[in-house]
Amino acid sequence: MKNKKTLIGLNLSVFIMMLGVGMIMALLPQRIIVLTGSGATVGYLASAFAISYIILQVPIGNLSDRYGFKSFLFLGYLICFITGVIYYFSNHANLYFLGRVFQGMGEAPIWALAPALLSIKYPGSKGKVIGIYNASIHIGLTIGPLLGILLSNYLIGNKPFLFYVGVCLIGALILLFSVEKVNNNEFQEKQTINFRNIIELVTTSNSLAALVGITLYGAGYGIFLTTIPSFLIINKNYNQTFVGIFFSLFYIAISISQIITGVLSDKMGRKIFMIAGLLTA
Repeated sequence: MKNKKTLIGLNLSVFIMMLGVGMIMALLPQRIIVLTGSGATVGYLASAFAISYIILQVPIGNLSDRYGFKSFLFLGYLICFITGVIYYFSNHANLYFLGRVFQGMGEAPIWALAPALLSIKYPGSKGKVIGIYNASIHIGLTIGPLLGILLSNYLIGNKPFLFYVGVCLIGALILLFSVEKVNNNEFQEKQTINFRNIIELVTTSNSLAALVGITLYGAGYGIFLTTIPSFLIINKNYNQTFVGIFFSLFYIAISISQIITGVLSDKMGRKIFMIAGLLTA
């Protein structure tokens, strides 16, 4: 795996940014419940993120094939930077919802385009490099809530959001100076994504099975991440420390799984791990 500059740059930038994401993700459920008095709004907050995240997936993927991945990745970090500024000045529930919409816009390229770039840059070890990238994301998400607990005497009020602003900016700069530009059409024939292509993709048996499995898992994942924090805060009166520990335990398990299955899937194939993952969930 020659020329690791791009791999290191992508992993370092996303790890640093996810420290801030992990910190604020443990904070947001309690903030929105305090402002609205309802645990249901935690689910709405997650949906605000998902709406913009989902809508932008295909357009961003299509545009990145034409103009390259790096610019859209950098733009994603900058949008997350703006998100942190919105959160910092939030004193009303609507501003938190606006921030989540922006966060979905910013994280869409960061989660989707970087693995695509890595699979093109390192075609012989796709599972390994993507597994490392996903592990970097979740290790950052694991440490973030714990860091919030350790720095709770200093990061009071809305200061955790300033920390998030700072790490988004640092991540953007690392990406700008370390990640090489890679265009998809340098490696394969350019493909146009349109409505007809999408219909053909989702009606293919293998693709349809994978997409249905992903959708079902995503539904469970979303319920898990919204319902349990609300339950802990409202029904069990857990404070921010315990909610942070909950998120850290969840993400550390994902990190370990990503590292192990990424390497093994290159040797044993993807299908067995997709099935095993869904069955475990």
